[in-house]
Amino acid sequence: MIKRRKLQITILILLCFLIACSNKKKHPSAEMQNSQIVLIFNSPPPNWREYRKDSAYRPAQCEIYFIDDHFISKKFIPDSSIESDTFTLHTNRKLVEFIHSHKGLDELSYIFQNGDTVLFTYQDKTPIAKILNRETKSLDINFELYKRQSLSPNDYPAYIKIKFPHFFMENSKNFTQADEFRQEIKRVSALANEQFEVELIKEKELLDSLHQNNFISEEIYYFFVTKLKYQRKTAYLNRLLDAKKKPNNFSELSPDDFKIQLGYDQELGWINSGNILDSKNDSLLYFGFHNNVINLIYYKYLSRKVRRIETTNYVNNIATAGSVMPDYIALYDTLNECNLLSPLAKKILSFTNIQSTIENNSINEAKLAFKKFENDFNDTSMLSYIRNNYLLTPESLTDSADLVLTSIDSENINYNKLIEKHRGNVLYVDFWSSGCSPCFEQFKFSDTLHHLYKDKNLVQIYISHEPDKRRWLNASKKYNLDPESYLVVNRYTSQQLENMNIKFVPHYLIYDQKGNLVNDFAPRPSEKSLIQILDKYLNE
Repeated sequence: MIKRRKLQITILILLCFLIACSNKKKHPSAEMQNSQIVLIFNSPPPNWREYRKDSAYRPAQCEIYFIDDHFISKKFIPDSSIESDTFTLHTNRKLVEFIHSHKGLDELSYIFQNGDTVLFTYQDKTPIAKILNRETKSLDINFELYKRQSLSPNDYPAYIKIKFPHFFMENSKNFTQADEFRQEIKRVSALANEQFEVELIKEKELLDSLHQNNFISEEIYYFFVTKLKYQRKTAYLNRLLDAKKKPNNFSELSPDDFKIQLGYDQELGWINSGNILDSKNDSLLYFGFHNNVINLIYYKYLSRKVRRIETTNYVNNIATAGSVMPDYIALYDTLNECNLLSPLAKKILSFTNIQSTIENNSINEAKLAFKKFENDFNDTSMLSYIRNNYLLTPESLTDSADLVLTSIDSENINYNKLIEKHRGNVLYVDFWSSGCSPCFEQFKFSDTLHHLYKDKNLVQIYISHEPDKRRWLNASKKYNLDPESYLVVNRYTSQQLENMNIKFVPHYLIYDQKGNLVNDFAPRPSEKSLIQILDKYLNE
């Protein structure tokens, strides 16, 4: 009785908090609209930084993820520059999971019904959801937020620490040896795994108590119990794969590794027991917890079976950036030969693979890979998504695709014409991205350069080759990059851009006053050697 009374008091406090936050602005009652779910974001917070113990930080923003009716994972970022933003998902499903970013690293799951209109408000950047068109149980909507505040207040849950151990290192700025980093990661991971098992038990007890006390509906209860069991299975598979990651200790996963005991829900089709990867459970691919398992197979198991491709960027003979990625073309064949996955899971992972191939391989390789995917699956929704996102039209995949840019005023211009437009000036071209901290650090030196040469024939051009137009616009305005700020339109199909061989940003080019490219790996604005080079071409 005491335990139940304590729980009721705790929930009452939380409900008062939720009601106060969700009633900041009155909204008209929403009528149910079939075949859609409407999300309203009231004053979504602008981008911010989440700091870790050693003062390093991770960029954070308000994002919401979902899987559409065609098994395509998508993301919506509400516009923080306006008071209220709205997103409508057209769907034929009864229930849809939406996952909202939380505290930079964390995520909160919400289950909404077809016809729902949902209002998101924010308290200290924390999302709080309210259904406008129907009554719900007290914690059906914001259960995961309640769970965070109950089980890990002012902290991240253990599975986030397992997923991002680097963020929770201590004193990493004092480390000088690679082994120190490895030992600290090992320490953080070990503590997180211990904490994880304790949290799973507490979460199940919390769910049971809420269900018994009628604070959460049976449908939502079974969803989060199933998600909890999947998290335990995913953690087990992670440990299993970490133990097998060395080449001399690599062994095959078997169907027995994927056995799990689950409850059964008629609406969602959850299984009683057995192999969670069986095709009879394909309906679960609409939910994040099931996708986490197949993504684990793809990224931590199948990708280790193919060769790794390494690239390194050097500045003044010093390695400044690099990447290691799997051979995505070989990985496509490997995943489609895997006997652990259902045909639908293979198609979803092949869809993921083809996007990585387009983003990381040559245009010709991407063209061939896309054609193979088209022949293998012929899924019109997935093919249309790729064509629209990557501008993969027959014309764009020719060998003569010039680099096309768009200005802040949404006017397109050919790169060669832009260079010709400024003939008679020395051009210093800055390739950058809004996700690149070193790029931002150079902008203050670029501004100094501008003032130093304001009476000379020097034009500074800023070109961002990233997929996020809104972030490019915001960064351009923040750092005063107008009027010569441009966004690459055909990032994945421009043969001219590919021939420039720009692997990492920031990257700088210099053109002389006749429009000739005279330096294809120019010094950064912060480097003193740049002044001598610019003066040379200005005095010609």
